[in-house]
Amino acid sequence: MSIRIGKFIASMAGTLVMGLALAPASRAEGTPAAGAELVRSHCSGCHREQGGGFERISAIRKTPEGWSMTLFRMRQVHGVVLDADVRRSLVRYLSDTQGLAPSESAAGRFALEQRPNAQDIDLGPELGVMCGRCHSLARVSLQRRDEDEWRKLAHTHLGSGLPSSISSRGATDAGGTSRAALSPRSSLHSFRIPPPRGATGENTRPPT
Repeated sequence: MSIRIGKFIASMAGTLVMGLALAPASRAEGTPAAGAELVRSHCSGCHREQGGGFERISAIRKTPEGWSMTLFRMRQVHGVVLDADVRRSLVRYLSDTQGLAPSESAAGRFALEQRPNAQDIDLGPELGVMCGRCHSLARVSLQRRDEDEWRKLAHTHLGSGLPSSISSRGATDAGGTSRAALSPRSSLHSFRIPPPRGATGENTRPPT
């Protein structure tokens, strides 16, 4: 009996030592340094690292859903295949370090929550024509980019085979009108988004 008890105690002690040895490594996986290393390992082949950031990544802020959509697009368009754990870790890291505060995502939250019969956001006639034909404008409101990133996004759309009726207008908008329309919203940090007209709850436009 005493031999069995001794073996049991030795086994438990070994398990405890192994757990203590692995704990720092598992905690390290969730650190910003580990997240940055994931971006470096899986994204820097195209998104060049410079100045402490990554091109076309570090000047953008999105919701977790937005970053998840970005990774999905990277797979569909560029063939970037990631393990599920890596994908989750990347989304968590980017959302933690380059995400939106609840107050910043409030105006477009109805789209994330898939609320039925919610009216879209009004971002003005220029963006309504240029972006609203294909996208919910809530999608525009749920990200932040600096001015250069918005311009690159417009150029990316022009080069991705848009219908001629849109791209002919976008050809001028990308260099002119779009810049004027987006400049007031081109802060990487925050900008005010008016809630939809006629919506209820958080998305109700205050009386004028």
